[in-house]
Amino acid sequence: MFFYNPVKLYFWSDSCSLLRKELENKKYLKPLFVVWNRKVFLNEALNCALGSRAKESPGIEDPMIIEFDRTNPDIRDFVSLSRQTENYDWDLTVAVGGGSVLDMAKSLTALKGIGVADTRELREIIVGEKYLAHPASADMLAVPTTAGTGSEVTPWATLWDREMGRKYSLSSPNFFAKYALILPELAAGLPERATISVALDALCHAAEAYWAKSANPVSSSYSLRAIRILMGWMRSEISEIDNYETRRTPALGSVLAGLAFSNTRTTACHSISYPLTLNFGVEHGVAAALTLGSLLEINWAATPERHLLLEAFGAETPGQVPKIMDGIFDRFQIKRRLSDYGIRFEDIPQIAQNSFTKGRSDNNPVNLSQEDVEDILLRLL
Repeated sequence: MFFYNPVKLYFWSDSCSLLRKELENKKYLKPLFVVWNRKVFLNEALNCALGSRAKESPGIEDPMIIEFDRTNPDIRDFVSLSRQTENYDWDLTVAVGGGSVLDMAKSLTALKGIGVADTRELREIIVGEKYLAHPASADMLAVPTTAGTGSEVTPWATLWDREMGRKYSLSSPNFFAKYALILPELAAGLPERATISVALDALCHAAEAYWAKSANPVSSSYSLRAIRILMGWMRSEISEIDNYETRRTPALGSVLAGLAFSNTRTTACHSISYPLTLNFGVEHGVAAALTLGSLLEINWAATPERHLLLEAFGAETPGQVPKIMDGIFDRFQIKRRLSDYGIRFEDIPQIAQNSFTKGRSDNNPVNLSQEDVEDILLRLL
């Protein structure tokens, strides 16, 4: 049982000068920028941190800038972008965006130089984990613009395969960013719905990391702190969604949750969420949180020091947690019935069958059968 995380974290705008000095000392000369959009990329605070690296200026080669504005990146997206970058030998990847941007940037960096001809070859590389033997050839700076995925501090990246109806999670130490810069102001303008959805994702990361089979004392400490922060924030009066302090709180909760599950992976909440997102378009954070209360009850007896988990949720009994989660969904006007997303009774068996992802469902402290998952989903219908 151990805890490991090599990401060097820089918090808030006053750390920008420290990061800039770090990058200059490392003498990175050929950066690749993967950004959600150039408006965020040119943010003043980000320029403060990156200096000339954020501009086309003498002393540094003109950087390659990839604008990637898709959610849940597909393997076809990766093949397209890898072709664009195959002749560009960059030494620093700067990813500025939400979890999808960070996942794509991490994948491009860790698979840099492998050469992928098409989606068939990429599937072989992913399924056969051939990327594990590939040496890291570029460092990465992750700058999240949402507070929820925790991708800036985790050693994996997600790619979807819509053609085959699958979701892949690539895992390697090479997927760890070298640096992460946490700037809550970059989330300004993110709609309330998206803000709450990614916060729900972070909440699930924290809770699942706590009861995961692979939990350890350090990850559990991060989990509890993250749950307290995120629950307190979602139950407080959020009057100005773009107030700096309003953004700062979930940003910290997200990082702590990311640190927790960076060592544990997630469990059944996330595993069940994948077919809901892939086949019915339910936002990832919402899809994971739909089953959080039910799974807390199911995992209750198998969760060590479970009284601390209840305290973090602000509950006295495990049966109160589903009601607390319902209250959060209702407060932010997020639909919490599967039927609201076009899911029918006859869809349940197929969803349940596709809800068992290696490394996620088998990381749950209680072994679930397909019938167990069907029962969970039917209660949400």
